[in-house]
Amino acid sequence: MRREKTSFVLALLAVLLLARFGLHVEANAQHEKPKKPFVSIPVESQPKLRQRLKLFITFQRKRQWEKMYDLSIEPIQRRSLTKEEFIKNQVDGDHNPSVSTLLVFTPQSANLTNEYGNIREWLIEGCAKYRRKGKVVFLKAGLNAGLSNHQWYFGNLYTRLDAVDSPERPCTTETK
Repeated sequence: MRREKTSFVLALLAVLLLARFGLHVEANAQHEKPKKPFVSIPVESQPKLRQRLKLFITFQRKRQWEKMYDLSIEPIQRRSLTKEEFIKNQVDGDHNPSVSTLLVFTPQSANLTNEYGNIREWLIEGCAKYRRKGKVVFLKAGLNAGLSNHQWYFGNLYTRLDAVDSPERPCTTETK
């Protein structure tokens, strides 16, 4: 009889500990801090940012300019730049695909740069992997990301971060 009580008490303690531990893990998951590199971006906006940024980079890599348009130009700006004009600008700027092709972009930081009305803009910087003239190179790169009415829009990815005529700088894909 005593063994049965001891077994019952131990089983009850195990259940209570598991229940307490489970609640503790769940409570911590709800209060988890935002993960780098997007710590400056509201946590609730990060999943959509990651999803749309991934699409944007994929469309740029595959030169699917018509699909990039909806991720690049927010509705208000569409009045001044049609889809056809956007595609023409992208094609004109893509002189020779064999010279440089974006393969991957790894964000490393995001800094809020503008805030007006319900629109906020960040500069997202990171490391871009390109195929250039048959070789793979890693270059520091960045793009502007705007959040307007709970939707993300992006500017072109660029590798000259300091000034238009500044040298491109190598990078590593490690998140800082």
